[in-house]
Amino acid sequence: MFEFRVLGPLEALRDGEVLDVRGAKRRALLALLVLHANEVVRRERLIDELWGEAPPSTATASLHNQISRLRRELGAETLVTRPSGYVLRVDPSAVDLHRFQTLVAEAQPLPAKERSEKLRAALAMWRGSPLTDLGGDEALARDIERLEDMRANVIEQRIEADLELGHDGDLVPELEELVTKYPLRERLRAQLILALYRSGRQVEALETYRETRRMLVEELGIEPSPELRELERAILRQDPSLSRGERSEGEAPPDGPPEGQRRRRVLPLVALVAVLGAAGAVAAVLVAHSGGANDSAARAAQRGTTRTSANIAVTTTASTASSTTNGTGARTSGSTRATTTSDHAQQSTTARAGKPTVETSRSAGPRERPSGARRHGKPAVPPTGGATTTSTSARKRNKPVHAAGPRVFLLADGFSTAAFNSALWDRGEAGTGVDFVQDDRLEVSVAANATPGGQVNLIEGQYRTNCGLTGNFDARVNYQTLTWPQDNGISIVLGADYPGDFIVAARASLDWGEGYWSNFGSWPRIQADDASGSLRLVRTAGMITSYYSRRGRWVKLESRETPRAPAHIVLQLASYSPAKYNGPVVAAFDRFRATAQYVDCPPGVPVPPRVSK
Repeated sequence: MFEFRVLGPLEALRDGEVLDVRGAKRRALLALLVLHANEVVRRERLIDELWGEAPPSTATASLHNQISRLRRELGAETLVTRPSGYVLRVDPSAVDLHRFQTLVAEAQPLPAKERSEKLRAALAMWRGSPLTDLGGDEALARDIERLEDMRANVIEQRIEADLELGHDGDLVPELEELVTKYPLRERLRAQLILALYRSGRQVEALETYRETRRMLVEELGIEPSPELRELERAILRQDPSLSRGERSEGEAPPDGPPEGQRRRRVLPLVALVAVLGAAGAVAAVLVAHSGGANDSAARAAQRGTTRTSANIAVTTTASTASSTTNGTGARTSGSTRATTTSDHAQQSTTARAGKPTVETSRSAGPRERPSGARRHGKPAVPPTGGATTTSTSARKRNKPVHAAGPRVFLLADGFSTAAFNSALWDRGEAGTGVDFVQDDRLEVSVAANATPGGQVNLIEGQYRTNCGLTGNFDARVNYQTLTWPQDNGISIVLGADYPGDFIVAARASLDWGEGYWSNFGSWPRIQADDASGSLRLVRTAGMITSYYSRRGRWVKLESRETPRAPAHIVLQLASYSPAKYNGPVVAAFDRFRATAQYVDCPPGVPVPPRVSK
């Protein structure tokens, strides 16, 4: 029985005994495989990670040698070779990172006391900085940063639960230490300010806010987030909403409650102060120093998600244009909650009246069409599913364009005509037997005799937005299965394509059954035989959340922190394990819509229109 640990120094154990895995390259290779346990890690990706942009001519042979040595230590049944790469096959519960994420997910719906206890148990699994013995290895720098941010986010969640329990004074020393350790995490600073105020230390609370503003303005050139400024104003006017509240049962994802019981929190201002973590703050700083219009983009990047209370209604920067008619807020990672309005003045009036303000919108679901595929067209070479994307042309990026005020950029396509919208999309395929047709919807088909191809040996057809979405965004699309044999090995994907990362919400027919999955870390798999529905990805305050629709309501799959680079939205029909493909398969996309805080478009590509939220 193997066990792998990454929440501290890297350790591999067999039946409780630590294996002696020597060599920096071999340990880094093992760490990469553990971090992506039970998924195929491509050879090209491992070479890029281990040897950088200019690998030696012997890199492939060296990789094979390192794999062979690891296999002798782990066994051929644990380290498995696949046509495109390697898989570390292990019980997910044998990886400490998976157990940590499971505890965090289990804590989310619990009352404050139980939530705090479970989050403390999760944090107790950490044995120091993640992969601390490999901290100097460039191959793992991004993963280490992601793990550090994940840990800090869970600390913030645990502190929020303790604030709900009234442990304000006890939290002050810990928060002061954490603010020193994570100086750019505004949420921690807001929690410290709130804890000081509730402890009767109003002067120190205001001084902490002013010190925060001084640091941000003088050292980084940016203002505090709107939420942090609102907290200061609430303290100055002795707002009664700052007093502690209790968390009641229930919570709902964007545009509607999840399946089962609705959940709602009444936490007057603990939620209001939920803002960007370190990753988002650093991104804003980088944009701020580029000058000009990007200075306002930096300030916009500081806007975080907030949770409604019984007395305060606040806006979120993510758009809530919806394919269903609902009227609730959204729960995202970090126990935040979003409520949207299209008019700030209306919001303020409603807040004074003590009623949360919610925007609702309507859109019909997928149209019913008989089964059958119409195939034509040969698109260009595609981006790969799950790695760095290869576009049909390489373009130099423009500076991001910021949607100021209550307006957002809109990217939308109903696929109502046969004409391909080349201004919006880059179209591609991998392998043979993939075709597209547009006529009131986008149909993507994979023939029975399709063969894999491309850089990572996949079968896929996809549309990818030319413009990248930066800051907060909300992307969604309707889907329908047309020709869909059981266990066909195909996934219908709404993806966010970042450099080196591909985040998805998917409807699939795989060996584990029919249903939905996401690839954020714990890889949730939801059994369902839906023939039509909607997929959604929402990025808010540095966190991205995946959803699927069920019975007209959005159901959350998973949340995690997101890369800081622009995300290109992808509509994809793909077989990530071509050997298991069972076709033919035809699926349809309809009513694609994405709204973004600001966009990054290549030269010559029209900037999308702006609309009111």
